[in-house]
Amino acid sequence: MMIKCWWFRFRGTVIINIWWQVAMVTLYTSAIVTLNRIAGWEWLQFPMSLIQIIGVVVGLLLAFRTNSAYDRYWEGRKLWSTMTVQVRSLTRSIWIGVKGRESKDLVEKKSAISEINIK
Repeated sequence: MMIKCWWFRFRGTVIINIWWQVAMVTLYTSAIVTLNRIAGWEWLQFPMSLIQIIGVVVGLLLAFRTNSAYDRYWEGRKLWSTMTVQVRSLTRSIWIGVKGRESKDLVEKKSAISEINIK
């Protein structure tokens, strides 16, 4: 039995590309908080209503992005379904419309249909 390392779960994600940006923002934020708490820089404070406003804006942004992603998914699903139906109709038309007089013709018809069908 092969046990995979936890690192392989990150393959194919954006974490590998953005980890340094997240680390820089974390360091920057830590420096600001440290200067505010230890050095007493009171001018770094901002009103608490700003957090609420930013929360509402981020919530609306996330809702919009989620809805647009779902719309793209649904459109792709509809197109895939339409394509599947059209391929099945083409397969039936070939099966009915092409006359097979010999067993060789039947084999060729089956191979043509197997090339068209979506698995």
